[in-house]
Amino acid sequence: MTNGTTLSPLLRTLIGLACIVVITAGMKASAPIINLILLAYLLAQSVIPFPIWLMRKRSKPGTAVLLTILVLLFGGLALISLLGASIPQLMEKLPAYQVKLVALRDGIVNSLAARGIDAAKLVPFEVIPPKRIIELAAGILGTVAGMVGNGLIILVVTIFMLIEFVAVQRKLVAGEFSEGSLTHRFEEISKDTRKYVAITGVAGLVQATINTMVLMLLGIDFAATFGVFFFFCNFIPAVGFFFGIVPPLLIALLDHGLKRALFVLAGWWVVNLVFDNVIRPKFMKEGLNIPLLLIIVGVIVWSWVLGPVGAIVAIPLTMAVIRLFQYGGKAI
Repeated sequence: MTNGTTLSPLLRTLIGLACIVVITAGMKASAPIINLILLAYLLAQSVIPFPIWLMRKRSKPGTAVLLTILVLLFGGLALISLLGASIPQLMEKLPAYQVKLVALRDGIVNSLAARGIDAAKLVPFEVIPPKRIIELAAGILGTVAGMVGNGLIILVVTIFMLIEFVAVQRKLVAGEFSEGSLTHRFEEISKDTRKYVAITGVAGLVQATINTMVLMLLGIDFAATFGVFFFFCNFIPAVGFFFGIVPPLLIALLDHGLKRALFVLAGWWVVNLVFDNVIRPKFMKEGLNIPLLLIIVGVIVWSWVLGPVGAIVAIPLTMAVIRLFQYGGKAI
């Protein structure tokens, strides 16, 4: 291209912004398909430490991958069966929970009124009425049910991704890809994202298992379902713990009273405190290196583009975009 046809910086910026708009619109339109791929990617990167660990223990690559696939198949099918059975049961109980929620609200209002306190001035109960809360819960359960319906597709894609990731890692270690190859460039862009997803996934799996055991010990219904829900909420920065704990906390309050709900809160809070301040920093020695404002904006934008799944994959996608721009800037 000659100097006479070189685009001005302003025009290049406008073209870049136009491309971003077109890509975003395309992602929003094809969100159902993209969500399946992103969830498969998330799961594949979460379990990839297992075959790598087996290979470090001198297991053959084929054996390590096969064992991982068997574990993934067993766990995936068990998870699909669990959610497929529990979600309809939970949705059936939503009307009963709405009645209990109304009774709880009225009880609080009457108790405060008996002490001469106007509850309406303290807590805006009408801002989020019980009916709206139940409708929101039904919408979330409907989204999860849709994902469960595509569970086999996600599982199959996850397995193929896992096989490909392990194969690429072996070839990169063996030096089979040149430094300027597309695979090498993709590795440079995605290595931080993969590390974050793997550490967050493994830590989230252990934490979700412990949280599930806490709920089971306390006799809370749908304990395993809430554990699975927490695993995915664990990928949401800053507010993921809040989103994950609200459903079991609310069920414990409605079914068993305040004392049991406080036990749930204390148990989950202690587990989260240990993982966030002791275990996870030990493995993720370097932070995300992403400003808090950018994290919040990323969650909002990706949730708007991809729906609830966007909040789960917001950090990996934001990290990938940042690395892409950094790598592209160096290339230019």
